[in-house]
Amino acid sequence: DWRLSEYFSTACLADITELKCGRLDDDSDTLPHNQGAVIACLSKKHDGLSKLCLKHIFRLHEMQSNDYHLDRALYYACRDDRERLCSQVSSGNGQVYRCLYDQKFNTMMSADCRKEVHRRQKVVVTNALLDAPFVRACSIEMREHKCVANPQDPDTHLSLVNLLLCLEGTMKKGKHSII
Repeated sequence: DWRLSEYFSTACLADITELKCGRLDDDSDTLPHNQGAVIACLSKKHDGLSKLCLKHIFRLHEMQSNDYHLDRALYYACRDDRERLCSQVSSGNGQVYRCLYDQKFNTMMSADCRKEVHRRQKVVVTNALLDAPFVRACSIEMREHKCVANPQDPDTHLSLVNLLLCLEGTMKKGKHSII
């Protein structure tokens, strides 16, 4: 129940209401609450979110980045596809995400799973730090060459495009430890 996450619900209450991403009639408990659906809805509409809500959505996505089971919308849409297309992949460290990304254009992938993989990719493009395997692989170079978001503002997000341009620029200058 997303109402139990005090900071998230406080930060995103106006966005949830305005974007119609959840049910706020607390007097009635007859309809089930679905935190995953609320988060997925806000993620799809991330361009219209307040700065504070966006910060909390990115924090949730950061927590989900290592384990696809924590991204409820993706998990429910892709659990059969994961068994069919990525059964050999161990869960954790973002490996299932990576496999699903790699299989995105496989005709055996369901339309619902493809849609959720695409939603997740859009979020990662906005904030590259949500791609756990990529960040692990490049963390030394990112720190060494200061390919990070504004260090004075920890809430500033690093787009994937800017991160890749920074790393590419470093490689072109010959100042890299990657080969």
